[in-house]
This record gives sequence, structure tokens and C-alpha cells, in this order.
Amino acid sequence: MTRARGARAATLEADVARMASALLARVDGKKWPSPMWQRDPVGFVHTVLGIEHVLEQQAVILEAVRDYDQIAIASGQKVGKTAAVIFIALWWYLSFPNARVILTARTDYQVNRVMFRELTRIVRQYETVHGKGTIGMLGQTARTGLTSYDLREIRGSTVRDPEAVSGVSGGDLFNPDAASAILYIVDEASALEQLIFEAMVGNLAGRGKIIMISQPTRNEGPFFDAFHGKRDHFFTWTIDAEKVARKLAKQGLRVPGIADLETIERWKLEYGEDSPFYQIRARGRFVRHEEGKIIAIALIVAAQDRWTDLAGELAAPTFSRKDGRLHIGIDPAGPGVGGDESGFALRRGKLALPLIMRRGLTPEGHLSLLLELIRDHCDARESPPIVKIDSEGQEGARVFALIFGYLDALGPVDRPPFILVRIRSSDQKYLREPLVYDRMRDELWGSLALWMRDAIIPLDGKLGQELHAPSWIGTVQGKQKATPKDELRKKESLGRSPDRADALALAVWEMPGLEVEQGEAPKAPALPPKAPDDRPHGPDPYAIADRSYRR
Repeated sequence: MTRARGARAATLEADVARMASALLARVDGKKWPSPMWQRDPVGFVHTVLGIEHVLEQQAVILEAVRDYDQIAIASGQKVGKTAAVIFIALWWYLSFPNARVILTARTDYQVNRVMFRELTRIVRQYETVHGKGTIGMLGQTARTGLTSYDLREIRGSTVRDPEAVSGVSGGDLFNPDAASAILYIVDEASALEQLIFEAMVGNLAGRGKIIMISQPTRNEGPFFDAFHGKRDHFFTWTIDAEKVARKLAKQGLRVPGIADLETIERWKLEYGEDSPFYQIRARGRFVRHEEGKIIAIALIVAAQDRWTDLAGELAAPTFSRKDGRLHIGIDPAGPGVGGDESGFALRRGKLALPLIMRRGLTPEGHLSLLLELIRDHCDARESPPIVKIDSEGQEGARVFALIFGYLDALGPVDRPPFILVRIRSSDQKYLREPLVYDRMRDELWGSLALWMRDAIIPLDGKLGQELHAPSWIGTVQGKQKATPKDELRKKESLGRSPDRADALALAVWEMPGLEVEQGEAPKAPALPPKAPDDRPHGPDPYAIADRSYRR
């Protein structure tokens, strides 16, 4: 009996607590929207959201949105911009009647796992003090967002989603009966296309606001224009992560999630202080003079960002045979300690794994590492991986000869461990597009540039530099020719051989006839008449591939 009474008392107490919480939510909810903080967004963040430290750059952004209708912020990494835009979203939502905030970014990951996650964190922190539901109903995703009883809302979607730009034209911000007061917050704004931007501005009807914030990766589009041809129409500002880190160090502060001087020094070592990647990712600066580059910085940064999106909280993405057939590119180097590095690049479809770089490998070492990579990354039930080796030069020829000898010594087998393709970067005989490219190396880089348009590549500073280094220089015959390796090795250029990029280019290039669907019988490639073979180590690469298939 005593236990039953205790249970009923506990239930009654819980019911009373729920009723009190609901009443508190209703009373507190009717406080909003409040005009109290319309002219003081920084005070709103301190007092209402309970954020003790608002960084200087965050305060500048908050006050810019208060004072201007079109704002563009170029930013380095790890400067607190995500928190800043969520502060802005909540200030707008809680301060203006009929407020509507649209959070947008290039990827679903950025909208949901970064922006909406930060919104959820801050709202939950507020609810801990004031009660659940006191400022609205928080959904599970950015699409459902945060909504109030009077139809104010914060929602999110990617810039490619038509819903991201739909809405009612803005009206008088201070009139409760007016149409929606729209605020567009565009993260990763370098990716914003002109048509989408124009649709957003059209929805504002001269009363709402738009803020674009991004690393400056593209030299075209609305975000770039805001800092250049249309600068008179925007409030623009640049946040330099290096300067932010130095200011915090002087104040003796370490802020979680904000780059400190140790992080800055690591970036300098990884990218090079004068490199365009450091200027973009750390200093928030646009990099010009991209004319003639085979692979533009925007493509490289976007491919690296997709890696981050895919990885999430994991250390690195992984792949399986559902992502496509395994391709391995090998750019061999000699066994000398001080020479170039041997590069091993693995990719399936549009995803490349972190490159494996080794210095001083013997030919036997190349074979041993290749077999180890196949064991680790290839399913025994799938088609054999395609291995492409650059046999240019004495060392490349030796490595190819040993690996081909290993394959040839296996004798007739139903399933070879891999399909071997020999490539010589100076060749002109086996070009897929002989009217476009001068030599095989040029076609490899052209193929890599096309693949990079929607590729996913690891966050490798050296790889990024190497991908960006070569330009098209052209030939007398009007064909495409990439910057020679000897030029790239010069100190005033890359200062080294692009071993990582060369290995990736090999992994990406595909030979006609070798791409077959899973489960199909492989077909021999359609080949031109075979030229007399003048190579010291085995027949031509197409014959090798065909022979391997037939075993």
C-alpha cells in the first residue's frame, strides 16, 4: 500500500512538473518576438542566450547584419563563424515579427551536421534555464527546424534545393501584420550560383536581409562579385584566422573550436605560407591569376570539403566495392634515400583514399606493398583491381618488369590478383584523344581535371599543391600540354616532383574496354593494329591487360 501511494505521489509530482513546464513555455513564449534587442544583437547574445564570450569578429558580423541589408564575409577556417551565424539566426527569430530565417549551404552535411547541430546546441542550452519549448518547437532536422506558435521559423536546406529560395516577400519588419521578414544566411557562399542568389534577393523585396559567408575559393559568382564589381552594394569584411589567433594569444585565451597559433603553424607547414591554399583557408583571401591552371583551386577545395562531409566524426572515409571497381595508380621512384617518393593512389568511382607515399622502395618493395594494399582493400568476390604503373625511366621500367614477371609466373588462373596496365608518360601511341593532347602525361592530367569536378579527395596539403601547380602551355600543333616535371621541380614553381598528383592521375585514367559491370564477362579492348614493340620489359599495355583477363 505504501509503495502504491509513493508511486501515485511520484506520478502526481511529474504531472504537476509537466504542467508547470508547459505553462512556463506558454508564458515565456509570448515574450517573443521582442523589440528590446532589435538594435543590440551583441547584448541579445550575452543576456538572452547566456553566451559569456562573444569574439570580436562575431560581434562585427552581428552588428553588420543589424546595420546592412547585404553582407559578405570572407573567412578563414576555425574563426567561430558557425556560432556567429546561429547567434544571428536566433536574434532575428526572437526579435522581429513574422521572422523567417533560411539557413543554406552547399551540402546537406554543412546544413544539418554543422549549422543545425549548432542551433540545437544553443537552443538546448537556453531551454536548460528557461524550460523546454519556451522559444518554439525544435525539429529533428534542419528542414523541420525551429518554429514558433505565431509561425516564426528557422529552417535549413541546401542551396540546390528550391525550398531554400522559396518564401513570401519581406514586409515592414516592425509591423506584426506585415509579410515575412526574411533573413537568408548562406554558408559556403563561394558555391552560390547567380540564379539562386537572384531568386533570394527577389524574395526579400527590399525589406529582408542576406548574409553570405565563406572561404573565398571561387573567382566568380555572387560572393566574388560582392567583393569586386558589386562592392558598393555590400558590407564586406575579411576574417583572417592568423590575426584572430594572434589576438587571442595576446589575451591569453584558448577558445574551443578557434584556431590557435599552434594550429596556424601546422597549416603553414602543411600548405606553405605563400601557397594559395594557406591564403584561402587561413587568411580568407581571394587568389587571382588562375588563368591556364589545369585544376582550379575551387575544384580542389570543393573535393576536399566533400571528404570532410563524408567523413563526419570519423578519421577518414572508407570505401567498398559498391563504390566502384578498385583502381590503383603507382608512380615509382628509385631506392635512393634522397630521391622522389613512390606514390600509391587508390580510388573507387569518385572517391580517393589517402595516398601512400614511400621513399627508397626497391622493385620488390613496390610489389610487396601493392599486394598488401589489394589484400586490405579488395573483396575476393569482385573483379580484380586495375593497377596502372608509370614505367617511364629506368626505375619505372624495373618496377614494372618485376610486377609483370610476378603476374606472368602465376601461369593460367581463373582470377588474376590484378589487371596490369603499363603507361609511359612520354608515349604518343596510346592516347585516347590524340587530337587534343600531346603526350600520355597530358592526357592523364586532362582526365584528372574532368574527374575532379565532383571528386572526393583526402585533406592532404601536398596533394592540393601538386594538383594546382601545372598549367596548360599548349604546343605548336595546338594540342594541350601540361607544365613539364622539370619546370615543376624548380624552386620558383612547386619545388618538387608532383608524385602524389601523378599517382592519382594514374588511378583516375581509364583505359577503354577495362571497365565492365560486376558479374559480366570481361571483353578484350578494341585495339588499333599493334605497333612493333621496342620496349625492354614486356609487350604493350593493352595486350598485357587482355592477357591477364583471359587467364
